[in-house]
Amino acid sequence: MATPTIRRWPQLLTGSLVFLCVGLIYAWSIFAGLLKASFPSWSAKDLAATFTLIMAFFCLGNFCAGFLAGRMTLRARLLLSAVLTGLGYLGAALVQEHSLWLLYLSYGVLGSFGVGLAYNAVLSTVTRWFPDRIGAASGTLMMSFACSTLVLGVGAEALSRGLGWRPVMAGIALLTAAALAVGACILRLPEPGAPLPGKAAAGPRRPSGGRSCTPLEMVASLPFWLFFVWGIFLLVAVYGLMGNVKQCALELDPSAKAVATAAVTLLAIANGLGRLLLGSLYDRFGRIRTMTLDTLLIIASSGAMVLAFRTRSLALMLLGVALTGLAYGGVPPTSSAFVVDFFGAEDYPMKFGVVNLFIFVGAFGSALAGMIKDTAGSFEKLFYLLIVLGLLALGLNLMIRKPAPSAGLQEEAAS
Repeated sequence: MATPTIRRWPQLLTGSLVFLCVGLIYAWSIFAGLLKASFPSWSAKDLAATFTLIMAFFCLGNFCAGFLAGRMTLRARLLLSAVLTGLGYLGAALVQEHSLWLLYLSYGVLGSFGVGLAYNAVLSTVTRWFPDRIGAASGTLMMSFACSTLVLGVGAEALSRGLGWRPVMAGIALLTAAALAVGACILRLPEPGAPLPGKAAAGPRRPSGGRSCTPLEMVASLPFWLFFVWGIFLLVAVYGLMGNVKQCALELDPSAKAVATAAVTLLAIANGLGRLLLGSLYDRFGRIRTMTLDTLLIIASSGAMVLAFRTRSLALMLLGVALTGLAYGGVPPTSSAFVVDFFGAEDYPMKFGVVNLFIFVGAFGSALAGMIKDTAGSFEKLFYLLIVLGLLALGLNLMIRKPAPSAGLQEEAAS
């Protein structure tokens, strides 16, 4: 019989391939341009509302996955996600100029909710196979999710220009549904008590208090709220630039359209690398060093953007974009590992869904950037604010403290 060392790697590979497919929901910026060309009467505000729905229902799906984890099998949850995402893309393929509501319902609500369900289900399953490398495992999965736009999104855009976007949307519906169905057949939790690699040597990951707390106990704890607000501050900074990368480049140089497009690609690459790099660093150096580095990346990226606007330097802007991508990549795997380290692996899907609600709050960073641009006439003022938020996040990170071990754990250690 195969050993656990051999059996766990197909779980990571399968999860990564599933994430590579379902991550296409984040390729909205590509499809938005194609839809705008087909339906000129749709305003930028109309299309931007779709992205808001994507973020909101992705978070809601992620959160609801925690409730469903104890009521539905993993296979049932992934098959439900396959149906929802498939219907989401098929509905989007049928959109007409007079049926903007169908785009909101299909791509914005059904598809995004389904992806949120799958995101939580796959992540909480695969990371259970890697108690010794939870940061690296979650980072690998999330790198695949982030790289979907770069790997498959670019191909979808090219096919759309040749075949039209409707057939491509229908093809994506089949691809994502099939990937989730295959994942439902292969992915599974390790058997209770399975001798997972590194578990005996490294010891199982314990929550800081020596026992696994409930989701309500987690929400009532100070470390949770310090981490939650830390995540909001970082994501406001990330989405403030992420949603306006092209506009920032064109403000510096209106003729730099090629650089503006390259900046979007650079952000996607750095995001993917950051997920793997900082996830692995969490395993090696722990929470405080990883979160400190992540926060310093945000401060440095905002500083580079300030200098870029002051000197009209596209090179400094690209540096700021790259650092922002790396910082963004560090947030999801850090969140995943933090939940287990501080609050335990029990009820992980629910706990991770709750923590991930900071994505929805942080997503308003893009709207904040637009408000500052409209008020001040430039994006430059935004990055001064983001430096302040970065410094506040650094302080929050340093305030997070592990609670003292419980009496039960102390007795166990003494014995």
